[in-house]
Amino acid sequence: MFGDLRPEYRARLWERSLDVSFALTELLKDPVWSSRIDPARIGFVGHSFGGWTGVSLAGGLYDYARQLQHGKASYKDQRIRAFYAMAGGVAAGFDPVSLQGVTAPMVFDTAKFDTVLAPQAGSSLFAQLIPGAREIVRDVGHFSYGPSCRPVIGKLLAGQVCTDPDGVVRNDLHVKVSADATAFFAASLK
Repeated sequence: MFGDLRPEYRARLWERSLDVSFALTELLKDPVWSSRIDPARIGFVGHSFGGWTGVSLAGGLYDYARQLQHGKASYKDQRIRAFYAMAGGVAAGFDPVSLQGVTAPMVFDTAKFDTVLAPQAGSSLFAQLIPGAREIVRDVGHFSYGPSCRPVIGKLLAGQVCTDPDGVVRNDLHVKVSADATAFFAASLK
């Protein structure tokens, strides 16, 4: 399930960016929601390939030729002004020149013990290639950012999704990440 990176699935990653932009457009058009949104203070948070989506929305160009011999396309959404990515997706396939052109504030919250997306090919590499990007490295696994698992049955059913490195308490991690993300957005979206 999580290791399925066949070309027919990877090639459609741009749909994630289009979906986010579409949802944001609809929220900003809706009379109830738009009154609650400051269009000058929109931030994005994503985990795993959600982090990848954030890089795309920040202006990183996914270079299909590098992966699948196709063209490039930008899905930058100017309305989103700051990005926080946790255990960000694979950096391979992004045009390095486009990453150098990303100007939005970005934080990559890196899972040091990520066994799903190696940090040196994802979060850490994005943080190195995007000027001004900041990296926070935590002694956690890929799924540690996800919801806390229920005892016994949740762990039996979810397997890897509920497995954390020794000493990781998800609820404590969630408090730390929430505080860091809140501080980041408060500073970046003044």
